[in-house]
Amino acid sequence: MPFKTVKMLGNAFEMMDLLIPLFSGDGSGLLRPEKATKQGRTFDEDNVFSTYSFLIRRLYLPNNPHWNRGNMDAMLHTPMLFTMKYTIQQYLLGAHIADHPKLQMYCNEAEYMSEYNDRGTRYIDDYPQAANRKLPKIRKWRYTNRLNAKAYQGIYFVSRAVGSHSTRTGHIWVGVTDICEEYRGQTHRNIGSLVIPTSDIYAYVENPSRENLDETLTFCPSRSDQWITAESNSVMDGLEFRRLHVPTNSQPNEYQKAALDKLIYQKSDIGWLGQFLVTTLIHELSHAEAFTPKGIQQKDIECLASGEPVITSGSIECLYNVAKGTDGLDPDTHTPQGHLDAEALTLFAMSLWVNSATWWKSYEARRRQKDPPPQ
Repeated sequence: MPFKTVKMLGNAFEMMDLLIPLFSGDGSGLLRPEKATKQGRTFDEDNVFSTYSFLIRRLYLPNNPHWNRGNMDAMLHTPMLFTMKYTIQQYLLGAHIADHPKLQMYCNEAEYMSEYNDRGTRYIDDYPQAANRKLPKIRKWRYTNRLNAKAYQGIYFVSRAVGSHSTRTGHIWVGVTDICEEYRGQTHRNIGSLVIPTSDIYAYVENPSRENLDETLTFCPSRSDQWITAESNSVMDGLEFRRLHVPTNSQPNEYQKAALDKLIYQKSDIGWLGQFLVTTLIHELSHAEAFTPKGIQQKDIECLASGEPVITSGSIECLYNVAKGTDGLDPDTHTPQGHLDAEALTLFAMSLWVNSATWWKSYEARRRQKDPPPQ
């Protein structure tokens, strides 16, 4: 699965190599005159231009110089895809990137989390008078399709081994407020005798702390059956996403044409691309310090216009409004943030890979609207 992630991110980066040269080199954010209309662009150029505009940030408003210049900055930021591609390649080779933490991947917190530390004691044994001791807040990025996850009060102190980078050895105490479900609908689960609330989430990244310099990516066990089912169904239905990529300047093959017909008949929208484990993996890796440019990780941008906070992974409408620049604005500068959104980046990479369809118009699978020029 990580190898497929590298290919998808690499493809998205290569598509950015087609996108950026469509614009004038003077920093104005204006399209070059010969590329200003759809007719002047190849299919691949138009597809990446339209997909970026609908998923990440509106690229081109001819009569708004300020907007266009801002979009140039956004586009130049998005090639963090290249950094992610390189760092993941190194990870697969067993190499470590200097100044980046290492990432440990798990399928269950029980693999690294315990009520007892390496000395066989509990937190309450080590700190009998510190029931309300506050530890540094753990930075977690969570991938969820639930718009308003339930909040619980209280911190549960559990033990975990420090990473191989860390200056400390053995185990450290960390504070958690909730953990993954083992099965859908579970409200609490046991870590020893601790009964800890659960969250309805797909996965989460725990960024490094001062004491534990490695990162942790945990895939929640309650979602494993869902990912397996999505994979097997896509294969049986003739919709295997690995086979739906059309190389640049090529035509769809017969398998891809049949798959496109089925996607259109089923009225599949871009949410279909979010069913797969690789989608969750790309999303989470964009949060990880181990794989992103130093100090720049993608965020989960919230929409606030409805009155309740909603993130783009839980709402296509929110995704659209963030890209359009009408919601999810930076609270300080009031500028669009679509190029910083983990879900927008993920779906951008996925939709450009599954390019036997175009996904940018109404976010539904649609036919490729123009053929590549003859070679």
